[in-house]
Amino acid sequence: MLNFLTGGGRMAEVIRTLDWSDHPLGPPVDWPPVLKITVSLMLCSPFPQSLFWGREEKYFLNNDAYKLLMGNKPDGTGKPLREVWPEIWDEINQIADQCFDGTATFNADYPLHILRGPKPEDAWFTFSYSPVRNEMGEIVGTLNTVIETTETVLTKRRIELLNSELAHRMKNTFSVVGAISSQTFRAGSDPVEAQSSFAQRLGALAKAQDLVVSGEWGRAALADIITATIGPLLPSKDALELEGCHLELAGRQTHTLALGLHELATNAAKYGALSRPSGRVRVSWSAGEPGTAQPFELIWQEIGGPAVSAPARTGFGSRLVTRALPAEFQGTGTIEYPAEGLRFALRTEMRSLHKV
Repeated sequence: MLNFLTGGGRMAEVIRTLDWSDHPLGPPVDWPPVLKITVSLMLCSPFPQSLFWGREEKYFLNNDAYKLLMGNKPDGTGKPLREVWPEIWDEINQIADQCFDGTATFNADYPLHILRGPKPEDAWFTFSYSPVRNEMGEIVGTLNTVIETTETVLTKRRIELLNSELAHRMKNTFSVVGAISSQTFRAGSDPVEAQSSFAQRLGALAKAQDLVVSGEWGRAALADIITATIGPLLPSKDALELEGCHLELAGRQTHTLALGLHELATNAAKYGALSRPSGRVRVSWSAGEPGTAQPFELIWQEIGGPAVSAPARTGFGSRLVTRALPAEFQGTGTIEYPAEGLRFALRTEMRSLHKV
């Protein structure tokens, strides 16, 4: 009588061994034929699928592939949908009700804020809800076929960010070269020495931009990332102060941090502390125990530059530093404009730093 569960994998075994005696659906041997057939098709599908049975409670069943999407969530077999996904119940219940009204739905790259691990996360899914009808033509359930597209959406965003960054860099190139030129060919400087220094700085700038744009950062020490990224824009070696413990970053975070630091250094060379021979930048950071909720903080402080004030409008650079960079670190980013010079702070938790 339970042959419809044959070949259904681990979730079929869960259904087979669960005590259904007091459940509104009753024992699986007594389920109506349409429920048995739909569950059998769902369980044997290699594609992630779940089933909501009954319009009011929407009792939840899922296959093995769907279980992977649930992460660390407790097993939801037979539970009302609102208990399985309480954090997104209001959204998905409205979509499911459309299906119970007879309208199949399809949603591409649909954003949901879900809880399937230690903390809530943003995820994206492409899914369809299809009505399940009994032999009388009545809609008795909703079959959900879904695939997670989070990585695809984030990759598209990173590509858009890089394209915007490339366009932004093109506009800034001449300004940056001009800043380097004014730093190098100061009044009274030796022409031959200045020309050699100028060529070296341009070469270093090109190398740093290659690293930033191509994303060729593996696992790297934080101090090395900072030095390689902003070194070409320094009027002198003394213009950069570093203070912090040895800390290594990996993955996309190294690239995004380099992008952010390059933007801060570019603005400093054009308008801020690095536009003056006496100006300098202090970059300091503090870290807790790896993999914990202890804080990580990185501070960029400009000193000895011209008076600064908040810009009248927010451009790409500001959005990169205050939105894209903190998002990659799952933290916050703030820019302040005190009298002594621009100050940027990146804050997150140690467990948000990439290990690989």
